[in-house]
Amino acid sequence: MYGLTNKEGLMSLGDFNPWIDLMNEDFSAFLPGDLKFESVDEMKEIAEAVKKFYFGNKPIDSNMDMNFVDYQTDTLFVYSMLRNIQLQIAAGDTNIYLYEYSYYEDDSEFQGATHCRQTRAVRDETDDGFSQEYINIKRLLRQAWINFIKTNNPVVDSSPVPSWPNVNKYGSPHLSVGKNIELRRPLIKKKFSFWNSIYEKHYKTPQPPRTFTLNSEAKNSS
Repeated sequence: MYGLTNKEGLMSLGDFNPWIDLMNEDFSAFLPGDLKFESVDEMKEIAEAVKKFYFGNKPIDSNMDMNFVDYQTDTLFVYSMLRNIQLQIAAGDTNIYLYEYSYYEDDSEFQGATHCRQTRAVRDETDDGFSQEYINIKRLLRQAWINFIKTNNPVVDSSPVPSWPNVNKYGSPHLSVGKNIELRRPLIKKKFSFWNSIYEKHYKTPQPPRTFTLNSEAKNSS
């Protein structure tokens, strides 16, 4: 079972303003680290395409903070998770469930859930000061985790969603856990296709670490 929040990138929001000038100068420094390119020109070309996709044609400015949050959310969490799901399904593992946690209290600074907010909802903590709505969300999500651990099926008897199908290789369906709890279609469909087109050509396959052999002098000195 995979779960994430809809605003994972909020955890990086404090970096946005200090990085604006650098992002405008050379966005390639902000590309995911598991990409490779044949040349610097190719890297810069992809970087400009990504920058345009998330920030448009204008220079990045302080008003684009939520664009930055979305970029961080997608590149640090969402795409890699969906790609991993795709690979697992291709390998024959189809008993996979996906949910997106987006619940926020009415007095929250942002309309969305930041990194680890779903984990906080699941873990034990006092209910003092929480709305009944949030307490219900906590109980539902916690029971879904427990059910999946015990039975490989996260469906909760009291859930407003009577059926929660396995996710397919396109990221559909996923359970949206927010103000409303409902099944939705693919997660970031357009963005997923965009990143797939990049990773299909530029993915840097992980390599085993190099092995080192100590020479005789080093062995003797040790």
